[in-house]
Amino acid sequence: MSGQETTSSVKTQDHFLDHPDFSHSYRMPVRTSPIRGEGIRGWALRMAELNGHPDPSWILALAGFPGRGDVARQDVMRRLAEMIGRSPEEFADLIPLKRGKGHSKIVIPGLDLPSWMLASEHPKVCPLCLAERRVLPAIWDLGFWTCCPRHGCCLSRICPVCTNPITWRRPGIDRCPTPHCEGRLSSADPEPAPQAELDVILLLAKKLAVPDLPQGSTLWNAFGHLDAADIIRMIAGVGLPVMSLRGHSRRRGSKPEDVMKATAEVLTDWPRQFHGLLREAADDTKGRRSLQQRFAGLYQRLMGQGAYSSLMPPAARSVLIEELLVHLDETWIGEAALPRQLVGKVGSGQWISRSRAALRMGVHENTILKMVNSGQIKGQFVTAGKITYLFVSKAEVELAETERLPHLDTQEFKRELDAITFGDAAQLSGVNIDHVRELVRVGLVMSISRPPKHYVSRRSLEHLIDRVECMPQATVKEKTNLIGVARVVQVYKGLGIAELLNDILDGKVHVASIISSEFGFRRFLFNCDAVALLAQERRASQGTMTAAEVRRALQCGTLDIARLLASGFLVDLQGSGPQRGRHRKITLESVEIFDRDFVPLPVLARAHRIHAYKIVNLLHKHGVEPILPADGENTRSFWRRSEVGSVLGTPKHT
Repeated sequence: MSGQETTSSVKTQDHFLDHPDFSHSYRMPVRTSPIRGEGIRGWALRMAELNGHPDPSWILALAGFPGRGDVARQDVMRRLAEMIGRSPEEFADLIPLKRGKGHSKIVIPGLDLPSWMLASEHPKVCPLCLAERRVLPAIWDLGFWTCCPRHGCCLSRICPVCTNPITWRRPGIDRCPTPHCEGRLSSADPEPAPQAELDVILLLAKKLAVPDLPQGSTLWNAFGHLDAADIIRMIAGVGLPVMSLRGHSRRRGSKPEDVMKATAEVLTDWPRQFHGLLREAADDTKGRRSLQQRFAGLYQRLMGQGAYSSLMPPAARSVLIEELLVHLDETWIGEAALPRQLVGKVGSGQWISRSRAALRMGVHENTILKMVNSGQIKGQFVTAGKITYLFVSKAEVELAETERLPHLDTQEFKRELDAITFGDAAQLSGVNIDHVRELVRVGLVMSISRPPKHYVSRRSLEHLIDRVECMPQATVKEKTNLIGVARVVQVYKGLGIAELLNDILDGKVHVASIISSEFGFRRFLFNCDAVALLAQERRASQGTMTAAEVRRALQCGTLDIARLLASGFLVDLQGSGPQRGRHRKITLESVEIFDRDFVPLPVLARAHRIHAYKIVNLLHKHGVEPILPADGENTRSFWRRSEVGSVLGTPKHT
C-alpha cells in the first residue's frame, strides 16, 4: 500500500470514528468488559480472539490508541466503550493520563510508574496461569515482575515450539505470534524461579492483593508497611546503585530483570546480605573519613543525594538507613543498636550494656553475666518487648578495666583501649572540650578512666558522628539560612550540644546540609528557623524563656529584664548576674505571674491612647506609685494593674 493510500485509509478511519453512527457500525459482535487487574492490551487481545480477528492492534488503533496524543484521552475511552456498549469509565484505569513520545503506552491499574519500568513491547506470561485462565494480568507488564508468585516459576518470553519471542500482535492469548506455528504458550515447561526474586515478588503480590498466594514473603516484617508503588521504586532504588557499584553505570542500559536480580540478591536473607553489601562498599583504607567517602556512591544514593535518589521512597530509605545504623553498631562494638527507649530506663551516664562491658574488660559476655550473678559487679536487667537486656555499672567496669591493665604505661594503655584525651576528642569532633565533657556526661560518648586521668573512647566518638551523618536530611526548602553546630549551641542556649544530638537521633530536627570537606560535627549544617523552633519548644517543655522572649512578652527593654531579675520579680535558673544576657533561662511561671499583675508604662499609654507623662501625673495625683520606677535611659517604669485600673478604668484600646 502506498503512502497516499495509507493516509487516505487513516482519514477514512477518523471519519468513521467521528460519525454519529460509530457506536453501531463498530460495535463488536462478542462484547465483554475489562476484567479487574487486566491491562488495555490484554483486553484488546482477548476481544480480538473472541471476535475472530488475528491481530488485536486494529481495535486500539480504531480508538486512536496509543497514538501521539492527537486524540484526546476521553475520546479514546468513549470509542472503546462504544465498541462494547459500556460506560467509558470502565477504561479510566487502563488509558495512561499522558500519551505520546516519552510516555507509557500501557498502565498498570492503581500504580503510577515511569514508563521505563513497564515492559510494553516485550510481553511475558506464566504458562501455568494461562492453562488455568486465559487472562493477561496487567502486572505482568511490570519489568520487575520476573516470576509468578502463585506457581513459583519464571515468566516465559518465548514460544515453547518455535522459540520466537512473544509479541502482542498474535491471534490469541495462548497462541504463538509466528505464522503457521501451532505452539501454545501454556504448554511451556515452567522453570523454577530463583528464591530470592520470588521472595520480593511475593511481598509485592501481597500488597497488590493477588489471590491464592501459596506462601508469604520473608521480607514482610521489614517492608510490609510500604505500599506497592514504594516497593517497586525501592527495587529500582536498590538495584540500580548496586549494579553501578559492580560496574553498570547507565540507567537506561539496565534491563529491569537485571535490576530485579541485583535487588533480590541484596534483600534476600534480610538483613544479612544487605550488611554484606555495606561491607563490600566500605572503603576504610584511607583512615578516618566521612560516611559519604567510606561508602562512596552507595551511601549517597541511600541518603537521597545520588543520581538515583528520586527512585528511593522515604519510607523505604528509612528501613535501609536503620539497618545501616545497625551495621555501624555491629562494626563498632559487636552488638546491634539498643532500643532508644532503654536509655531513659537505665540512665545512659551510669550504666553500659553487657557487650560494651565485655569489650572494655576483655572478657566474654557470659563472664559478665557470671560476675553480676556472683555480685562482683553491679548490674540490672531491663526488658523491652520480648528481649531482656543486661546493663552493668559503668563506674565498676571502669575500675575493673583499670585494674586489668596495671602494667601498661600511659601510651600503651591509650593504644590498647583506643583512648584519646579530651583535647584530642575536641579536635577530632570539631567542638570545644566543654562540649566533649557534656557528651560524656550524658552517655553519648564513652569515657575511659585511669585515675587520676580520664580519657575518651575514640571509637565511640567516631560512632556518634557516623550516626548523626546517617540520619535523614532536611527537605530542600530548609537548605537555606544555614548554621553550624557550634553556632547553634552558642546562639540557642536552651539547646546544648547533647540535647541537639539527641534530637537529631530522635528525628526531631534534621541536618540540612553536609560539608564533605569539613571534619567531625563541623560537617553538619542546620536551618536556623528549624533549630530556633526546636529550642523554643524545648524551653516551653522545660518551663523557661530566654531574655529576648521575655522582652517581647512583657514589651519592655533589655535593661528592664536585668532590673526585674535583680528586684526578684523574675526568676532566672542560670543565676541573676548582670552579664547573663541571652544565656538566661527565665522561668515561664514568673513571667506569667508578673504579666498578670504588672504592666510597663508604654503599654499603658498605647492602651489608653494617652501620653505617658499625662498618665504618670494622673496616677501620682491619685497617690499611685510604680512598683519599679524608670532608672535612666532605655528603661521603663512598671505599675500594678489593679491600682492603675482603679484610676484609669478599662482601656478602650488593646
